[in-house]
Amino acid sequence: MEVVEVSDIVAVVHDRLQSQAADKGITMQVQVADGLPPVYADKSRIAQVVANLAGNSIKFTEQGMLQIRAGFMPRDEGRVIVSVEDTGIGVPKEDLGKIFDLFYRVEKDKVYVEEGAGLGLAISREIIRAHGGTLWAESMEGMGSAFHFSIPSYQGQAAVR
Repeated sequence: MEVVEVSDIVAVVHDRLQSQAADKGITMQVQVADGLPPVYADKSRIAQVVANLAGNSIKFTEQGMLQIRAGFMPRDEGRVIVSVEDTGIGVPKEDLGKIFDLFYRVEKDKVYVEEGAGLGLAISREIIRAHGGTLWAESMEGMGSAFHFSIPSYQGQAAVR
């Protein structure tokens, strides 16, 4: 754990996945709020979460866009919020509450075209929980998905867990 800039993590993930998105014709955008405070985190694990969310967006988006945003909500207990939003196939309403379960995969023919064990979101949720945060999703089938997580900003001392 160390004090890290979320903008650095987002930039690394963007650089790593940009060509993969471009190969599918997906526009990938990054928007980081000015003056975003740092977080006390395991940089590689938070990067793993952002990369998993963005990788899923690329996997389940045939065309359109993917946006990674990071902001700060001082009235929300001083938390940094990272969002990954896409114009992909979306998650059916009846599956939205289950997608963070171990080994869960949405049962839909076009989803199974892509490989996966159904572990990425469950692992991501646990990483965010270990950082004192929460991970949640919003989606509309056929319209896209938005995955968000919030973790405490660094307030000059390490958070007690």
